[in-house]
Amino acid sequence: MTRALAASETIDAAARAVVCAIGQHLGWEVGSFWRVHDGALAADLVWTDPGAGDLAPFVEATRRLRLARGEGVPGHVWAAGAPVWLTDIDQDPDVVRRNAARAAGLRSAVAFAIRFDATFYGVLEFFTRQAMAPDATLLDMAAAIGDQMGLFVRRQQAEDALRESAERFRLLAQTSSDVIVVIDEHSTILSINPAVERVFGYAPAELVGRSLKLLMPERMRARHEEGVRHFVETGERRIPWTGARFPGVTKDGREIPLEISFGTFHRDDERVFTGIIRDISGRIRQQQQLEETATELEATIEELKEQRRVAERARAEAEAAAERARFLAEAGRALAGSLAYGTTLRTLVHVTVPAVADYCIVDIVERDGSIRRAELAGGGRGEEEIALFRRRDTPQPDASLGPAHVIATGEPEVYPEVTDELLRAVARDREELERLRAAGLRSAIIFPLVARGRTLGALMLATAGSRRGYTAGDVDILEGLAGRAALALDAAELYEAALAAGRAKSNFLAVMSHELRTPLTAIMGYSDILEAGISGQLNERQREQLKRIMLSARHLLQLIDEILTFSRLEAGREEARLERVPLREFVRETAALVRPAAAEKHLRFEVRLPKVEADLETDPEKLRQILLNILFNAIKFTREGKVVLAVGVEGDDYVFHIDDTGVGIPPEHLEQIFEPFWQLEDAMTRHTGGTGLGLSVARRLVELLGGEIGVRSTPGVGTQVTVRVPRQGGAGALAVAARGATEERGAAD
Repeated sequence: MTRALAASETIDAAARAVVCAIGQHLGWEVGSFWRVHDGALAADLVWTDPGAGDLAPFVEATRRLRLARGEGVPGHVWAAGAPVWLTDIDQDPDVVRRNAARAAGLRSAVAFAIRFDATFYGVLEFFTRQAMAPDATLLDMAAAIGDQMGLFVRRQQAEDALRESAERFRLLAQTSSDVIVVIDEHSTILSINPAVERVFGYAPAELVGRSLKLLMPERMRARHEEGVRHFVETGERRIPWTGARFPGVTKDGREIPLEISFGTFHRDDERVFTGIIRDISGRIRQQQQLEETATELEATIEELKEQRRVAERARAEAEAAAERARFLAEAGRALAGSLAYGTTLRTLVHVTVPAVADYCIVDIVERDGSIRRAELAGGGRGEEEIALFRRRDTPQPDASLGPAHVIATGEPEVYPEVTDELLRAVARDREELERLRAAGLRSAIIFPLVARGRTLGALMLATAGSRRGYTAGDVDILEGLAGRAALALDAAELYEAALAAGRAKSNFLAVMSHELRTPLTAIMGYSDILEAGISGQLNERQREQLKRIMLSARHLLQLIDEILTFSRLEAGREEARLERVPLREFVRETAALVRPAAAEKHLRFEVRLPKVEADLETDPEKLRQILLNILFNAIKFTREGKVVLAVGVEGDDYVFHIDDTGVGIPPEHLEQIFEPFWQLEDAMTRHTGGTGLGLSVARRLVELLGGEIGVRSTPGVGTQVTVRVPRQGGAGALAVAARGATEERGAAD
């Protein structure tokens, strides 16, 4: 199902692939994908098992249906937001197609929603001729599949929005009065908009494919080439990229003054530059006229007084700029202090009140597009009164001014003076108007909270009482605060999404591993029955084939155990259970499990034990799993020669050295071998099997036991892996457990 989603380019293709995969692998004869059209559910596609016989009447009945919310099996899933499982369709009065299902011999059904967060996208529905009792594990898996398909739909919608945004940009470029040009690293013009004909006299077709230097004076061309080359090689900008002024040359040879802003981005593997070019001849003429007028006026004013005013103004601006910088720096540090979304919101209001405002209100755009009043503080009001404001004064989405309007337009609103007329325009009823009047508002500013091109909400700041109102000089500092707040909230959202994704991955691995282990246990059990001769004696050829089945089953069981252990470690549910075990006996038992694998590859397997018997306090099962993972890995990558397990004592530690004469590991990959799912050989050409989790699990288990693991290797010669664990494992393991608990609490915050 995951591969199908990754390979699909449209929602319909993804739905078809997922329905087919579920039906084929889980034994359902009919599957369908329902989506909302004009307020009703309709089956966009219906799949049937090719070997299920004639199901055409039931398929036709399904395609004709239009189900309201709560009607039929899909409608119940839509209304309740929960899966529906019917063991016997004939006994359920809510099945709209009961007669068609009875005629087709269909007995049981299951349906579940496709959603992401609180957004509903459709329903997946399956029927079978078998009577199937509800399966809680399958329902959990269905919910996960529905969520993953919902994420796919959300991503497809985002890509559609991106394409629409690109089209809007193209139309903007076509109608812009400024010249918009795109060039490559060699200054070749890739595209240019029609405004070039008005400014330079060239038609766009005359310039595409030619050098941008054609629009420059001869004296500027070498400097341009050197500047582009220097940036491509070093990434260093020698001139400002916004509002730079250069002369240009028109088609008839005239020089004109230009103002140019640059940008750069990568398209495929190529660096591309954009430029917005504006003819500022008229502006310069106006500026010259203003300068001449100013000169005439300044001549009438005493030079000393003018210098004094300039000095005082500069000092005041410098002090104000320093104060703004200090405030923004402190606010930035406070907002960056936590990745928890709620904490970030509370920090934002506490940073602003009373430093720059008497009231601070934060409105957040929810995933469904609604607006929620997330935080409000100020005015010396108590918690109950603040809660009342938050509950009753949530912005209306269609408001013509205020936070909702700022969110919709992306433009700030500044109210130097809050008049009673403004309050009447904002208030929805008499009660709200009286609350606003009682707040004593004097001035207000509302900024959009924008991060990565997405409007997250709005920040409203207001002064009250005797505090002065906001001026144009306050806009820059408060806009900077809004920008930092938006980035902090966006970072908190991304962090929470990352935590949720990690938990979902671990839960999925655990569920899938458990489901694989159940049939595997049955395979191994029946194989033991056959080998014991309970169902009849086997000949030598049959015993050899049975032996291969058992070897493959044990190998698969080992892979599943690796995945289960990895998922428990990821979720923080793995614990060390310490006990005292004889070291030499423990090593011999572990070696006995490895010898058959070494013998099968005709490798020498040597075990070197300490001369003196000693006890080891540790979790024996986890230590055995560590050693087996490393030993089997060594055997896997050793074609000839030997594998050696040597045990020694160094200080307060027991040290296990595993040496092999295998292929070895390049130095640049030594650290990567401990990463989950990473393997040295390419996944498409490698000759060895495995999940890529063995060494990753080994390292995490060693750390859980309070030890450490290291590796040294020479390509073509061999590899040595060293495992070091404390002789008295209690203190080390408890310290690791305590540290893990602390980290888990920090992530939750």
